[in-house]
Amino acid sequence: MQTEQLSSRAGEYLERQAGYRAFVPRNLPPVPPLIVEDRLLEMLCAAERAMGRLSGYAESLEVPGGFFELAQRAEAVNSGRLDGAKVSLVDLLRWELDGRRGPDGDHCTGEVRMAANSVDAAMWGLGQVIGGQVGSGLMIQLHARLFKGLRGRDRGAGQLRTSEIWIGPSGSTLASAVYVPPPPAMVLDLMRSLERFIQADALHLPPLVRAACVYYQLDTIHPFLDGSGRLARLMIPLMLSGDRMTAPQLLSLSDCFARDRVEHFRRLQWVRERGDWEGWVAYFLGRMILAADDAVSRLSRAERFRRDHRQLVAKRFTGSATAALAVVDSLFVQPVVSVDSVAGIAGRTFANANLLVQRLEEMGLLTEVTGHRRNRRFCCQAYIRLLAGD
Repeated sequence: MQTEQLSSRAGEYLERQAGYRAFVPRNLPPVPPLIVEDRLLEMLCAAERAMGRLSGYAESLEVPGGFFELAQRAEAVNSGRLDGAKVSLVDLLRWELDGRRGPDGDHCTGEVRMAANSVDAAMWGLGQVIGGQVGSGLMIQLHARLFKGLRGRDRGAGQLRTSEIWIGPSGSTLASAVYVPPPPAMVLDLMRSLERFIQADALHLPPLVRAACVYYQLDTIHPFLDGSGRLARLMIPLMLSGDRMTAPQLLSLSDCFARDRVEHFRRLQWVRERGDWEGWVAYFLGRMILAADDAVSRLSRAERFRRDHRQLVAKRFTGSATAALAVVDSLFVQPVVSVDSVAGIAGRTFANANLLVQRLEEMGLLTEVTGHRRNRRFCCQAYIRLLAGD
């Protein structure tokens, strides 16, 4: 596609002396304004209803808080996978269980730490946006938290990029890249402009539409050498929480985006090349509907698992089932356990906890996941499969 055929609605391509083109986005909001025709309005209403259903269902649960945390861990893992990270939810949960070290005292991979950092950043950011303002300073601090303790990748943590970057398949160059973000000298001003857009009360854009615009703009600016995509995905639930939406932390947008990565990237590019803001917003709202419906389904099934597991324990334990029920409830928050952790949860000795784990394993509620005789770890597969989308 030649430069003269490209729309300038969302920005312009800047010819660089080295023989490549970098895209410079226009400031938000979109100009001319979004064309809200019947289809887009219907999508917005459907997305708001889906978020309302999720909020209402979450508030009706007996113990929703624990599953919120577990869902955030699953989202952190899915977000990493979009960037090519090879880490599973079980990897992350085992690392947290073992005090953020491997069961034998070894440090785990950087990708596991990155996933854990994503959870920490999300929880910290949630506290910042409630009653506060979202701005470029918050995003820089979130980025610093994402890369905290990652040797070899933490040098640029919390620092806007000062060099060119490009997006494309392995082996691509600036000249052959699919997309080249704006030059580094423009990043600071673009981020300041984005901050003004986020904080402008006079725009009166619906929260979901504003989130779609901010996500696109962050992905387009690509303000950091590493982790810009993770930050953009992290910002969605934080912005919606700041807009007083309930339960956006239960969404797994990364999972929905990952179901068709080609379409996701194509929609972003069509804004840059064709000015197709309406198509992007409609796509984003569709992903929100899917994510909200998935979250309701997961919550419903998780609560059903918890009830069924409690009933099974009450039926199988002829004596007091108090200790076993405490363990079953704890799996709603941390579905990976060790004999030591079960001893602490149940208030039992190691020997008694070992027998309790054995019984729960025989009942099919726990599965040993290490294959070792020592330092064994056990997992409630029902919750893991549920969050993995199986």
